Amino acid sequence: MNKKRGILNMNNESLLKLLAEYKETKKCLETGLNWLEEKDYAKGKLDIVNVIIRDLEAAIGAERI
Repeated sequence: MNKKRGILNMNNESLLKLLAEYKETKKCLETGLNWLEEKDYAKGKLDIVNVIIRDLEAAIGAERI
C-alpha cells in the first residue's frame, strides 16, 4: 500500500486555502516593513513565507500531474 505523506496528503482545495493565507501574510509583512526602523527580522520572516509559498505552489502543481 502506497500512502502519501505530509503536504501531498492534503487535498487541492486545502492547499489552495493555505496558499491564499500565506500570500495574505506576505502582503501584510511587506506593508508592515514600511513602519519598522529595523527591518532585518521581518525580512527574514518574509523570506520564510516566500519559501513556503513556493513549496505550496510546487505541491499544487505536482498534484495536477
